[in-house]
Amino acid sequence: LGDWSPVRTAGWGRRLVDLTEHPSLRVEPADAAARNGRANRALVARLDALAARTNPPPEGDGRSAGRAGA
Repeated sequence: LGDWSPVRTAGWGRRLVDLTEHPSLRVEPADAAARNGRANRALVARLDALAARTNPPPEGDGRSAGRAGA
């Protein structure tokens, strides 16, 4: 997950921080895109499920049964 684009820095201090805080990884762009796509779909599905539980769609025309014709 995340942005796998190469890091570009200016200055030796920033380069040192980049080298010490970010390990060098060999990532295939297609693999990273596929992994991100799966994670995004799972996240959207979970958010949809949560939204449906907290904000259910109205039944019928939206009026309650006890107020028919009101």
